[in-house]
Amino acid sequence: MDGAAKVVSAICIALAAVLIYMFFTREGAERWATGVCGLLLLSFFLFAPCAVSREGDELCVHSLATRKRFSLKEYDVERADEASLGGAMRVFGSGGLGGWWGIWRLGSGLLVNSYLAHRTKDVCLLRPKDPKKRPVLLNLPEELGV
Repeated sequence: MDGAAKVVSAICIALAAVLIYMFFTREGAERWATGVCGLLLLSFFLFAPCAVSREGDELCVHSLATRKRFSLKEYDVERADEASLGGAMRVFGSGGLGGWWGIWRLGSGLLVNSYLAHRTKDVCLLRPKDPKKRPVLLNLPEELGV
C-alpha cells in the first residue's frame, strides 16, 4: 500500500470508530452516520470516470469533479486484452461502484493508475516513455483515432 492509501485508510478507520462511539453515547448520531455515508457515496461518483475525449495530442478523462489530461507525446498506446488484465488487485480506489479507478496491481505485477468506466470495453494501456511515470488504464473508443 502506498502512503496515500495508508492515510485514507487510517482516516476512515478513525472516522468509523468515532461514529460507533457517538452512536452508543449521544443522541443524533444517526444523522452524523447518515451524512458521512452519504459523503462517501457521493465521493465515488464525483471522481468516477465518465468519459474520455481527445483534444489535439492529449487524452482527457472527465469526471464530475476533475479532468485528467495525458499527452500522447509522453505515452505509447496499446490495446489491452482480458488476459493482460487478469488477476488485477485494487491497491487504492474504487472497484466497481462508480467505475474502476485508482491504483491497481495487474496480474503481471505492474502497478497502474486506472480510469476505467467499463472493465472490459475498449481498454487501453498507456505506457509512459518516462520510466518514472506510472502506466495508465483508460477506456479509449476507436472513434478517438488513437
